[in-house]
Amino acid sequence: MIQYPPSMIPHYACFHSFTQSFGAAQTEFVTHELAGFFEDAFRARADLKITIGVRYEYTLLPFPQTPNEALDAGLRGFATQFAGATSSFPEDRNDVGPRVSVAWSPRKGRLMTVHVGYGVFYGRLAGTTVRSALADTALAESTTQIRITPTTITGCPQVANQGFGYPCAYVSAPPAAVAETSSAMLFAKNFRVPAVQRASFSLEREVGRHGFVRAAYAMAVSTQLPGSVDLNIAPATSLASYEIEGGDGHSGLHTGETFSVPLYTARRIAQYGPVTALVSNVNATYNAGTVEAALRGWRGVEMRGSFTFSRAIDYAPEIGGTPRVSGQFDPFSNGYDKGLSTLQFPERFSGDAIYRVSVRRGPKTLREVLDGWRAAAIATAGSGAPYSYEISGGTYLAGGHETVNGSGGASYLPTVGRNTLRLPVRASVDLRVERGFGLRKGVRLSGFAEAFNLLNQRNLTRVETRAFLLGTPVPLPDGFPGPTPLVFQDATTIAGEGLTTPAFGAPTSSTSGVSRERQVEFGVRVEF
Repeated sequence: MIQYPPSMIPHYACFHSFTQSFGAAQTEFVTHELAGFFEDAFRARADLKITIGVRYEYTLLPFPQTPNEALDAGLRGFATQFAGATSSFPEDRNDVGPRVSVAWSPRKGRLMTVHVGYGVFYGRLAGTTVRSALADTALAESTTQIRITPTTITGCPQVANQGFGYPCAYVSAPPAAVAETSSAMLFAKNFRVPAVQRASFSLEREVGRHGFVRAAYAMAVSTQLPGSVDLNIAPATSLASYEIEGGDGHSGLHTGETFSVPLYTARRIAQYGPVTALVSNVNATYNAGTVEAALRGWRGVEMRGSFTFSRAIDYAPEIGGTPRVSGQFDPFSNGYDKGLSTLQFPERFSGDAIYRVSVRRGPKTLREVLDGWRAAAIATAGSGAPYSYEISGGTYLAGGHETVNGSGGASYLPTVGRNTLRLPVRASVDLRVERGFGLRKGVRLSGFAEAFNLLNQRNLTRVETRAFLLGTPVPLPDGFPGPTPLVFQDATTIAGEGLTTPAFGAPTSSTSGVSRERQVEFGVRVEF
């Protein structure tokens, strides 16, 4: 229950916090992209083909529209590499990508075929990222944010006598009671578009007249991936200690385990909220091995299957176009963030098969019934998506979000790390059966039946990741405050807390691509 002012009636709060932003409805800008490519292919020998190429790319960003000189001056005092960041955008001029590939087929390919490739590739800068830096510079004409908690006292223009304990969506500039300090988003001077070095190696061989096998290895080293960090946070002067309560039996959780993290309690520049820097400090690696086999044109049967095992590790780069306010767990180090990639799906199988029925002998009636049928199936199976133990609650700085260290960044359990859990295997089978008939010369009728997700497999794509809720510290025998409990959110605990949120790990979404449940379709086609 919330302690209300004496003049108001107490009641239970029905929400945790409410945020809203005010700013320009639209931002217009133009970017110029130039690219040139050269390629040459030649045969060093009859069985050796070499292809070389190079590509150059250049992107000219727009000029800033609402520079904030006061913020630029404030940043100059502690982050000289960001001084003047709202007044000028970075320029990347060295995006040169060489590429080479070699194909070797000894004995005209009858023995095997070897492919080797290497290249440097560059990504693009999303328009929404540029817009964020243009429109959010902590000026009155850019973006202003509000934050309402159950203890915020303010008048709500839409609802009479509602001034405490409820959220309110404003349709005009909010009062000072709920207006938070302005935030900003800016490019680091050394910001660069993502650069990826990719290499591949494969061996292919024909097996008999109908068989084919292939083994391949692929790797990628990504640098300059985009990240975000809140610059306007003063260094920590103390630690916050936490103790895990519950969750035994879940991977990496042990009741009584304690840990400490730096606690951030102040802004460097008090008149501003989060000052998000768009940086190119995130790296990633990817390694994958694939085996593939195929059977073609054997007694009306065609089959193909492949299995891939991969591993991807990164430092939590920005995945979407709109940057996060702060993507790092700790604003002064991204060491906490190293872990399995959100795009890490280590195991994947895919296969397809086609069978054509051809009956050339036997009674005419039997041939007419059986001949001409065609069945095709596609099957896929692979690892589920990764997810983390998320912590709800903590402290926050002006304009920020609650986290265990107060920085407003990532909120996963640091002792276990990010993306250490995984959803169940995802699988799907699609089937199509069809038969064609010749009605008369030049006219053909065919009918088909097809089923998507034939086995009606439930494939989870999201579960509840809220694993811990902060409890109340218990004083130690010497009188000093003890570590803050992190209470594991299973169904029993949530029921005791009187909450209605799902328990940790409860399914919240499922899909199998285009369709979630089994779908069956029938159709007829006439060709003339």
